[in-house]
Amino acid sequence: MRQIGRYVALLCCGFVLARISDVGCGESEQKLRPAVHGTFHGPAAPFHNSRQSESSVTVFEAKYVRVQQHRIVTEAGRLIDDWLWVDVADHVNVVAEAPSDALPTLVAAADKGAAPWVGAPPQVIVSDRVRLRAKLPADAVVRSNADDPALLLFQQLKYGFEGLSIAALGGLSEPGEPPLATAMRELAEEIGIHCSTWHQFGGNESYRVDANRGCGRCAPFLAADCRVAERRKGNTAPPAVDGGDLEKQALVVCTVRDLLDSLRGRVTGGCGTAPIRELKWAHTFSRVVLHYHFRHVDS
Repeated sequence: MRQIGRYVALLCCGFVLARISDVGCGESEQKLRPAVHGTFHGPAAPFHNSRQSESSVTVFEAKYVRVQQHRIVTEAGRLIDDWLWVDVADHVNVVAEAPSDALPTLVAAADKGAAPWVGAPPQVIVSDRVRLRAKLPADAVVRSNADDPALLLFQQLKYGFEGLSIAALGGLSEPGEPPLATAMRELAEEIGIHCSTWHQFGGNESYRVDANRGCGRCAPFLAADCRVAERRKGNTAPPAVDGGDLEKQALVVCTVRDLLDSLRGRVTGGCGTAPIRELKWAHTFSRVVLHYHFRHVDS
């Protein structure tokens, strides 16, 4: 996922705020002097809870994060002057079905250490189940994918944990950009594919990342009926560097059964060569597994 910014690692969630000038969180709002390191790249309007919020003041602001001190009244009537709230730009997590006709190409790319098409990462990791499926006749691949489709994920490093992790595709929303538009744009930018069928888990409601401290909203998606982006075919020039990702990403190709094994903590035989280390990714992957498990059940 697109880098949220170096400040998020310091601030989100359940953190000690260090750079709020020299004023403690319990002192009056009038004494606070915000530390500004750029204009926040997220919702312009501060969060306000109509039941409990009385006032708020910004104490730290940078491109990817804004920290505020809120004065709130609890349901029991207690006044709290120093409730810290973290705004992070809204973002999306995406898992995409791999195009059935692309499995041999993906396996060949994994063996050669090359990108399968222009716009995709240069490293590809393919699970054993996908390798076996790629050897089947085309019609058998289609039948196999119907019940246990091959999926596209990432394997990468992140600042917030040691070692590699299996990760969802996706990134940050531009100001005012709807979640679906973000998801579609991110797939085209990150791996060079377009998908025509989209499932947003939770309906049109994005999930609050932290119920008490904010940390933005995340919308999890599953994308299906995918194809290599037309605009990339025949284009041998490298894609423009976006600059938002600070970590190299490997494209992981695995099945739903592989993903379930990874969720159970089975690194060997699951997706990629690493565990799942981030809660939002684990949530998105769990929703994907449930989607395929229950999709034939009448609602």
